[in-house]
Amino acid sequence: EIDLTIFIPGEPSDTLTSNGCQRTYPNKTYRPLADLKSDKLLALEKYKYEREIGGMLFNSKKIPTDDRAKSLIMGAWVKAERSASYQKNWKVGLGQYDVLNAAQIVALGDALESHISFCFEKEREHALAILALTTPGDVVAYDFKTGWPLS
Repeated sequence: EIDLTIFIPGEPSDTLTSNGCQRTYPNKTYRPLADLKSDKLLALEKYKYEREIGGMLFNSKKIPTDDRAKSLIMGAWVKAERSASYQKNWKVGLGQYDVLNAAQIVALGDALESHISFCFEKEREHALAILALTTPGDVVAYDFKTGWPLS
């Protein structure tokens, strides 16, 4: 996680509370707005990629969506689009295989494309929202981890 704040040197103060001693630091300030936005956008980009390759649900089964899996799915999708009689044993878990027919493989490829497109669109929505923020506190508080597909 990127630290979006800095502390300006100052003498900390200790306050005795019912939960013990609490230390506070004076003069807390935020970095420049442009830097905060840049760091937030980089963190968003990383999070989008993690969600993109983190898998997707297809027919109640979690399907990997890492770069290798995406290549295998799209290769099978191309073959299934060309031949309605195409079928393939598809690994769906440790020691678990399903026979997928051409229509199911096409549906899997379409679901993968939708998953990837959704991730990019969600990243774009959050990026535009971050860029529209006008205060450092708003940038720090903005939660870009909402609205993503389940994986």
